[in-house]
Amino acid sequence: MNRKVWAIALGLLLVLALAACSGDEDKDAQNDNQGENEEQTEENKDTTNEENNDVPDPVAVVNGEEISKEQFTNQYNAMKQQYEGMGVNVEENKAQLQENIVNSLVDSELLVQYAKQAGINVDDQEVEKQYEEIKGQLESEEQMQEFLKVNNMSSEDELKPRIKEQLQVEKYVEEQTDQAEVSDQELQEEYDKMVGQMEEQAEQSDQEQDIPSFEEAKPQLEEQLKQTKEQEQIQELVKKLRDDSEIKVNM
Repeated sequence: MNRKVWAIALGLLLVLALAACSGDEDKDAQNDNQGENEEQTEENKDTTNEENNDVPDPVAVVNGEEISKEQFTNQYNAMKQQYEGMGVNVEENKAQLQENIVNSLVDSELLVQYAKQAGINVDDQEVEKQYEEIKGQLESEEQMQEFLKVNNMSSEDELKPRIKEQLQVEKYVEEQTDQAEVSDQELQEEYDKMVGQMEEQAEQSDQEQDIPSFEEAKPQLEEQLKQTKEQEQIQELVKKLRDDSEIKVNM
């Protein structure tokens, strides 16, 4: 599944510190262990369910709306499997993972609530288009069922309403934030930083690096900087929504 599908699956703000624990060296191990990981999936799910026996229900209440233990557990299972596939020791980072998932669920619920309150309209054609894209990316019924489970949906009938919510959130965020702009100076600074890192890597590995020119690297650097600025704006927006809301986290 591509990034667009998982944007719905995991919410706008599921930024997990555990990602930093996995380096490039884990990629080869991930490929070597893929078959073994698939065989252990069911066993891991059972273990994860046992790990979450102490999770309260609900895990949080946002402006009177409950976030259930089931929602939390589905997200935890998905992220645990993903990070274990990357070679990350989830057990060592369990508390951080749980905290980040709860915060993500709270933030996502806030965005949905405030988008609805703002009266954001979403065209049925937009929903249908997104729905067809998602179905086209889920290659089997098994993938569809896993996708639905991660999103706390019991059937495919719930998918279109959830897509509508997500599109409302996207439009709400666009209305509440500015379009990110990147200056030439910022691009040059980011390029110089990238070149410095590549030269350092070349020195450490004693292998020559193929360093792109500024013009070659510019489009990618501009996109990265825009994404960073957009993410910062979303975080500021969510912070404001939290300040204006009644939130109780039970974990």
